[in-house]
Parts: sequence; structure tokens; C-alpha cells
Amino acid sequence: MTVHHVVVANWREDVSPAAVEEYAEALTRLGRECPTVRSYRHGPDLGERPGNGDYGIVAEFDDAAGWSVYDTHPAHARVKELARAVISGYSVTQFTT
Repeated sequence: MTVHHVVVANWREDVSPAAVEEYAEALTRLGRECPTVRSYRHGPDLGERPGNGDYGIVAEFDDAAGWSVYDTHPAHARVKELARAVISGYSVTQFTT
């Protein structure tokens, strides 16, 4: 079983490119530092369809316990802290395959 964690976020209207870059760098560190992450990808929306979110994150784990480790990891706490400054809203889902 693989657990997929998907986040779609929208930026605050006043967000700066520097703040977005800092957030993206923190996401990259999180994907590298958390030992239970199997795969971690993130990036800005391509702008091909009106109404999409601004940024997407897809993380994969071996099981729900691995996701729980990620959710409480110190690097994830840092990402959440930065998110408050750059994100106006987001949607999250987890599913298995």
C-alpha cells in the first residue's frame, strides 16, 4: 500500500517572490529530511486551466504510520510556519493505492 498526500494551495495576494522561494526551499528540505518520505514533489501551477490552485505538493509514504511521522516532523512544523505567511487557503487529501 502507498499513501499519497496531496496539497493544493493558493497564495496570499500580497505574497512576495522571495517568500514563495523560501517556502519552496523549506518543502524541498522537508522531503529530504523526513525519513519516511518515499517520494516528494512540489511546484507552481502551470497556468493551463483557470481556477487551479497556485501550488501543488505530492508526497508518498509506505503507510499511514509514515505519513504520521511526516506530519509531526520538525521540518514540517517549519513549513507550516512559513505557510501562514504565504498561503491564503489550501485543500488536502490522502488516499492509498
